[in-house]
Amino acid sequence: MALFIINCVGTKVNRSTIADIIKCVGTNVNGYGLVHIINCVGTNVNRSTIADIIKCVGTNVNGYGLVHIINCVGTNVNRSAIADIIKCVVTNVNGYALVHIINCVGANVNRSAIADIIKCVGTNVNGYGLVHIINCVGTNVNRSTIADIIKCVGTNVNGYALVHIIKLRWNER
Repeated sequence: MALFIINCVGTKVNRSTIADIIKCVGTNVNGYGLVHIINCVGTNVNRSTIADIIKCVGTNVNGYGLVHIINCVGTNVNRSAIADIIKCVVTNVNGYALVHIINCVGANVNRSAIADIIKCVGTNVNGYGLVHIINCVGTNVNRSTIADIIKCVGTNVNGYALVHIIKLRWNER
C-alpha cells in the first residue's frame, strides 16, 4: 500500500502534500466517497487542508475522535488509529522504520498520541529538531497535539503556511 501511494502521487511522500496522499488512499472514508468529501470541502482536494477534508466527514464517528476516522489499512475504520494511517502512507520516517516507531511507543498504538509516535523518531522534522519543536510549543510533547507540533514548524503546504492550515486539535486517546 505504501509503495502504491508513493507511486500514485508521483513523488517522494515527504514532498507530497497530505491532500495528494489522501487522494491516492481510496474511494471511501467511513462511508463517504472521496468525491463526496471533495464536494463537501467545496474546492479541489489539492487545495484543501487535511483539517478541511476530515471536518467534512464529521467531528465524531461512533464515539471515536478524528484521529480514528480515516482508514487506509483495510480494517474496520473504528479500529484504526493515526499510527495506522501513517503506516499505510510511508515505510520510513527520518530513517526510522515505522515498525521501530510503533515499538518505541511501547503501548497500544490505538491509545498512543501522535506526539508519542513523533517523539520516537527523535531526529528532525522539516529541519527543526524535536527539542526546538518541544520548546516552541511550550509544553511537554506528550501533552501537545499534532497541530501544536506542526504549527511550530511553520513551513508551507500548497502555498498555505501550516500555522494557518492546521487549527484542528486532534482528539488524543
